[in-house]
Amino acid sequence: MKLHDINTTPVEVKGGQAINLQMDTTSAIGFSLSIDKLYTHKIESVIREICSNARDSMISAGRGEIPFEVFLPSALSPYLVIKDTGLGLSKEDAVTYLSTLYKSTKTNENQSVGSYGIGSKSPFAISDSYNIETIKDGRKCAFQFFRSGRSLPQLMLLNEEDTDEPNGVTFRIHVRDVDRDDYRDALQTQLFMFSPKPLVDGLPWNLDAPKVIRHTSEYTLFRSEAHRDFFGRYAVEMGGVTYPFKPNEVDHEFDNMVSAVSRDMGSYDIMVFHMPIGEVEVPGDRLVLVKVDPRDFVSCPIDYGSTKARICRYKVIEDVTTKFLAKDGTFVEEYTQRNQA
Repeated sequence: MKLHDINTTPVEVKGGQAINLQMDTTSAIGFSLSIDKLYTHKIESVIREICSNARDSMISAGRGEIPFEVFLPSALSPYLVIKDTGLGLSKEDAVTYLSTLYKSTKTNENQSVGSYGIGSKSPFAISDSYNIETIKDGRKCAFQFFRSGRSLPQLMLLNEEDTDEPNGVTFRIHVRDVDRDDYRDALQTQLFMFSPKPLVDGLPWNLDAPKVIRHTSEYTLFRSEAHRDFFGRYAVEMGGVTYPFKPNEVDHEFDNMVSAVSRDMGSYDIMVFHMPIGEVEVPGDRLVLVKVDPRDFVSCPIDYGSTKARICRYKVIEDVTTKFLAKDGTFVEEYTQRNQA
């Protein structure tokens, strides 16, 4: 995705010397903020990022009609595997793009989703170590990406050899939490607009699809409790990838149009707008305030640091993404502090 200029307006400074902000590229804190704190829905985000890369690579290689493959983790094999047979990466390109944050092959074009150069590092949100196999023009390279605690990751070349296998890239991610249902749910919400959809565990896609209520060239109205819970009332789709979306943040005219066509939406309906890649700056993940009845609590896996709970039902009270600040690695609710003052 081609990035828009953030600010092109010159700023005049008088009476002093302007000093450029410097970024410490060796800072583990910076990496943690970019990966650990960026993704609220970690499993969904990793699947969205790596699968988008796989799909982009297939399209760039002229194989866009052929599905890539996803293998879900299980108790016997705790690995999330995503494999494409697209362009592949040479050893030199793999080292360049895998080991550098914010470096991307997609920054100056709008044919591919993404451009921030963080997708290939996103697995660190759910894993401390993962393997990447790249094949390019008869040469196969095996890498391991790993880190200890909150340290900076390290990329290690494990093996390099000749091969007659087709070009492509395979991510093999050793996951911390092996809950197969979570990964199936993530596939269902994150890839439902992909075409073609990937093979899952070697079989054609068989996950439930949301019911189409209305379809136009501008938007599609779906009915699905799972998708409505995850995205909210509105979403935007670019290149098959779906993101939460707020029409009132575009302009008043667009918001009025959306209100007019969505008056008959039900509580489980979601309106997905179709936009060209790069048309909309996508937001990060959302933080929502939810209400949970204790009777709907299912479990709290002890192998996930007691930071995750599985519930069978909840009610979204409010989107509070913009009301939170990250301080010392924790989220602080501003409006609560204000009310207590």
